Amino acid sequence: MKRCFKILSSGWFLLVLVVLVTSMGLAADAQLPLIHSQDFETEGDLPAGWDWLMTANSPNKPVVVTDPTNPANRVLEMRRTADTNPLTGRLYMVFDPVKERLQVSFRMLATTDLRALRFILGGTANPPANVHGSANYAGIYLITSGGRFSFLREVATNRWVSAGYYLPGQWTKITLDIDIPNQCMDVYVDDAKTPSNADPIPFLNNYDDLNTVSLAYQSVTSQNNTAPMYIDDLVIHGK
Repeated sequence: MKRCFKILSSGWFLLVLVVLVTSMGLAADAQLPLIHSQDFETEGDLPAGWDWLMTANSPNKPVVVTDPTNPANRVLEMRRTADTNPLTGRLYMVFDPVKERLQVSFRMLATTDLRALRFILGGTANPPANVHGSANYAGIYLITSGGRFSFLREVATNRWVSAGYYLPGQWTKITLDIDIPNQCMDVYVDDAKTPSNADPIPFLNNYDDLNTVSLAYQSVTSQNNTAPMYIDDLVIHGK
C-alpha cells in the first residue's frame, strides 16, 4: 500500500505517480496469502476459530442468523437490548501475526445511521482481552455512525476521522488496506479503485504486527440504539 509511504517529489511526476499507485486499487491482494475467510453459514453456532468476550451488564453477543435480505443466506447479527451496557459482547479471533501488509474486508448492512458497529484490530504486544476491551489498547478502532465509517484517532480528545459512507438498508463492502511498518491504512468502499480517505489514516496505537480482530455492537448512552446490524463475507489476507 504505497500511499502510506512518504513520496518526495513534485509537479506532474508526483501526480502521475499518485494516479498510478491509486489506480492499482486492491489488485495486489491476489499476491497476499489468504489468512481467513468467514461467511458465517452455521446458524446459532460460534463460527470456527472465533470466540466470545462477554460484556458486563449486556445480555447480547454477535450470533449467526438468517439473512433478513436473503433467506437462503446466513449472516452475523449484532443487536443490543435497550437500557443495557452500550457495548455488547464481542466476537473475536486470533490469527498468525502479520508484520508487513494486511487487508481485511467485509460486507455490512446497517439498519440505522445511529452508531452501531465496533470493529477492532490489534497485535501481539497486548492480549486479546485488552485489545478488544478498551480503545487504549486498540491498533485500529472503526465504528459506523451517521452514515460514515469513522476511525478513532485520539482517545483523550475523542477525535475521529471519517473515510467513506454507507446507506442504512443497503449492503456495503469495506476494505482496510493496512501498511503495518508505516502504521497507517487506506479504506476502500464497495471495491472502489481509489481510497475513501484523502490521506493515509494512522493507527490509534502502534503495533509491530497485527494478529487479532473483533466485532461488536456499540451504541452511545444518548442514542440507546437497538437497531440490528449484519456482517458477512469477512476475508483477511496478509503477510
